Amino acid sequence: MSEQQQQHESGSDSPASEGVAAHSNSMASKEVMPDSNSFTSEEVKPVSPQDKSEESTQPSKERWSGGVHLTLDCNVDAAWSLQSDFLGLVKWVPTISICSHEAGPYNDVGCVRYCKGSGTTWVYERLLEMDHAQKYMSYIMEKNQFVFRDGFQDYIAKVQLGDAGEGKTWVKWTYEVDPVATQTLESLTTFMTKFYTSNLEFLKEGANKTKPSRRIAQRIWQQSMCCRARSLF
Repeated sequence: MSEQQQQHESGSDSPASEGVAAHSNSMASKEVMPDSNSFTSEEVKPVSPQDKSEESTQPSKERWSGGVHLTLDCNVDAAWSLQSDFLGLVKWVPTISICSHEAGPYNDVGCVRYCKGSGTTWVYERLLEMDHAQKYMSYIMEKNQFVFRDGFQDYIAKVQLGDAGEGKTWVKWTYEVDPVATQTLESLTTFMTKFYTSNLEFLKEGANKTKPSRRIAQRIWQQSMCCRARSLF
């Protein structure tokens, strides 16, 4: 392990930040997201957990899933240019102070990034899929200390963007994760909805080249954190 990675994991760097519906064994086959006609409102629509009524001979471990789909007032190509830059979070997320290449191909499938931002959060994430034609990507969070006491286990996220017309972009961002010991399903769903919405606000501002100041970004971040603070233990 490199000296830089040891420093990352020890939390000795500057302060930190930063997630799919579908079963974890399905990540090899890309889920086709709804077309843009499904997203015509500015209102955030939480994504319901996937129907798990399929018969199975093997017991399945419990997984929590959710996400958002909403419409951003920005150009889809500009938004995808930022979203698809796996190593470029510092370009549009003001709360991220570090986004570095740690392993694998540079900015391509298999790439591992290390991210650190506000608070004490740090994460290693690996890019699983990238489809520029469909504006679709997925990634998995590996070693991490994400927000909660024990971080996230087996967290997988999928993101897809599409043209909503009139210069707007629809986004579907979903996740699946093992149950979090310090949270209920309801409290985690509330937190992740606010967390995703805050980051997509940053994406919209970045696509419009009106990146918010760090002070405003910190306020948006703190608002997304407030629900987590009330239900940590």
